[in-house]
Parts: sequence; structure tokens; C-alpha cells
Amino acid sequence: SVATARVLAHDSEPVHSQLNKSSTVAPELQVKWFRSHAWLVALIGLVLEAAATIPFALLDVSAPEASAALAMLIGAAVAFVVGPRWGALVSAAGWGLFFAFVADQEARAILALPVWLAVAILAGLASDRLRRVERARQRDVGELDAVRHEAESRYHALAEALPLVTLISAPNDRNSVSYVSPQVETLLGYSPAEGQEDRHEARGPAHVQ
Repeated sequence: SVATARVLAHDSEPVHSQLNKSSTVAPELQVKWFRSHAWLVALIGLVLEAAATIPFALLDVSAPEASAALAMLIGAAVAFVVGPRWGALVSAAGWGLFFAFVADQEARAILALPVWLAVAILAGLASDRLRRVERARQRDVGELDAVRHEAESRYHALAEALPLVTLISAPNDRNSVSYVSPQVETLLGYSPAEGQEDRHEARGPAHVQ
């Protein structure tokens, strides 16, 4: 009789792992694109800053707080996307527009400049922190995948060196054979591919779970 060892194992790359990889590729590419086109993002931010301040002066709207809050939000958004330096630059420009057109060059508006810059810089630093954490997580996932692949390679090498037929199947489904060691051809007379197709033939008297 031929000894057969069956190991119940998950797929070599679980579905959730594939989904995690695919879900992180698109945002990562977007971040790289924005970072490599920081000047364009800053230019768009400057246009938005002008749109958030100049119309308030032309329409003589008595709500400078709304203009200031919107302009600060735009600067913080730019900082979050492309970094604190660009965000601080756009915030400073937005404050200049607010100071010239909305605040009518009031001296008290000068006191708000450090606040505008601080909001943008903090938003940029928070974004950089999040990106570093995400890169570290992806690096850890890559290292785990490398260890897993190395372990699988060692297992396959060991299985192919043993004088028995080794099968790998999905959990709770012993008919779902994903791997048959090459010894099946020598011991039973058919190829590993045929062994996967003929699941009933592949079953043996010894099962290891």
C-alpha cells in the first residue's frame, strides 16, 4: 500500500489578502501622482483661495469668518495632499488675499496668520504620519508574504523528498486538492495533474490534519 499524507491548508494567497493588496494599489498610485505634481495641486489651491476670498469683497458680504474658515480649510487640504510646505505656502497666499480683500488690511488680521500656517502645517504633518504608518504596514505584509512563500517552498521540497504521496486540500473539503507531490507518478502511475482531477483515487489510508 502507498502512504498518503493529506494536509488541510488555505489557498496560497487568501482572497482577503488579494483584496487588501488591490485596495491599497489605487490610493498609493494616487498619492504618488499628487506628490509628483505638488505644484499643480498648489496652483489649484491658490485658485480656490482666490475664489474663497475675492468674491466676499466684491459682493460686500458681511461674513469674513466664513471666508477665513473656507480659505483655511483649502490650505489644510493642500497640505494633507502634498505636504506641509506646499500647504503653508497656499495658506499664506490665502491669508494675504483675505487680508487685502476681506479684512481691509486690518491690523488684527495679522494675528491670524500664525493660526493659518499652524493649521496647514499640522494637517501636512498628520498626512505624512499616516503615510509612514501605511508604508510600514505594507512592508510588514510583504515580509510576512516572503516568509510564507519561503515556508511553502521548504514544505514542497520536503514533501517531494519523502517516499509517500502528499496532498494539499482546502479546509473542510478533502475533495478540493490543490497540490499533489510528484511521487504520485512513481508510486501510483499517474501525474500530479491527473491526481488532482481524480480526487477519489488520490485519497489514501493515512490522513494528517
